[in-house]
Amino acid sequence: MKKILFVSFLALGLMTISCGGEPKLDKTEETAVEDQLKKDQAAMDSLEQAINALMDSSGAVIEDDTL
Repeated sequence: MKKILFVSFLALGLMTISCGGEPKLDKTEETAVEDQLKKDQAAMDSLEQAINALMDSSGAVIEDDTL
């Protein structure tokens, strides 16, 4: 039991150490990430609108439409 506990704490410690050294993004990279997020959000919104249009055109009535 002590070995399992020790290995668990060791694994948790190694995961914590390995995740802590991420380099920060510079302004150019931050802008690129934000632009990509905006494009992705626009694509998701467009897809949602297309799905809603298809659902509306099918004539099916959905009581709990929480998409």
